[in-house]
Amino acid sequence: MKILVICALIGLATAVDEYVPHHVDLLIRDGKQSSFPGSGVIVSLKHVLTVAINIKGFVEWEVTHGNQEFGRETLLSKNAFAHPNFDFSTMKHNLGIIVLPKSLKVTPATLPVRLPELNEDSPNVGDFGLVATYHGLGKKNGEKKLTYGPHQVVENALCEKIYPKIKSLPNFFCALENQFRVCGGTQGSGFLEDVHRKRTLGGILSIGELWDDCSTTNYLVYLRISPYAHWIRRNTS
Repeated sequence: MKILVICALIGLATAVDEYVPHHVDLLIRDGKQSSFPGSGVIVSLKHVLTVAINIKGFVEWEVTHGNQEFGRETLLSKNAFAHPNFDFSTMKHNLGIIVLPKSLKVTPATLPVRLPELNEDSPNVGDFGLVATYHGLGKKNGEKKLTYGPHQVVENALCEKIYPKIKSLPNFFCALENQFRVCGGTQGSGFLEDVHRKRTLGGILSIGELWDDCSTTNYLVYLRISPYAHWIRRNTS
């Protein structure tokens, strides 16, 4: 496991592995018989961090965590809220929290991720982060396989050329997919980096062209987490 993670972080490997304990997959319902895939990050044993666009306008969230070895569990939540300053038209402060109906049981396959401190400005240009995605998450039938791999932080100007509206966004960074492509339903997935030898949530996938066949080739926009760490802790304590 450690060897695979290190290889992924330096851009040498894409791995299939059940041990991505912070990651959850979401099935989001709007109350009108429609459902949509999404992703999230466990930040406490009763809270999942995701993007606000996975919350606004929806009424129920199926949250699935764990793996086959230690058990996969699906919980149904009807309690979630977006950041109070979220603006759908601009995607500013695209962040939200799902409240679980019960506390999760800690296993090697289910663990909260470390949040950054306010003074931790990483990731920086050139840094690699670990990103998880479920291949097949957008499909109604068929196997859903959790994979993870590296994304590298690049200059924001590269994302601004593709998504001009993000020039006005605060607290974002741009990442290149390198050899690892993410799939439909990855919005809300975390960008994990090593800080003080601990896997830390540096960002959350906010904007990008995400397709069910994993054919995304453009840069992706991540919301930087450190400016929101206090808000997250205050609402998940």
